[in-house]
Amino acid sequence: MDPRAWPDVRQLIYKLEYGGDSEMDRNWFELNTEKFTALLDKYAPQICIYLCWKAKIFLRAFFCGICRIPPGEVGKDKDTDEDWSATDSIRMVGTGAE
Repeated sequence: MDPRAWPDVRQLIYKLEYGGDSEMDRNWFELNTEKFTALLDKYAPQICIYLCWKAKIFLRAFFCGICRIPPGEVGKDKDTDEDWSATDSIRMVGTGAE
């Protein structure tokens, strides 16, 4: 999967590079792989945080919406009673994990 093909990642990179006030062309797509890689390297922490949040939201929606696991039970380890979705320092607003 190429993150350059994801509109939300492209929008994040564009806003980080050119500022939040500038209007992004809907079809903005960095074709130069070397330049795109440099942008990914430059904004790696922000992109990492965004993709972690996106993965957590997707997994929580999958477990709760599709698998019908109650939200309070998602991620709990039976042996340690820890919640994997709340163990890192990133807290997701509105999910009950903050």
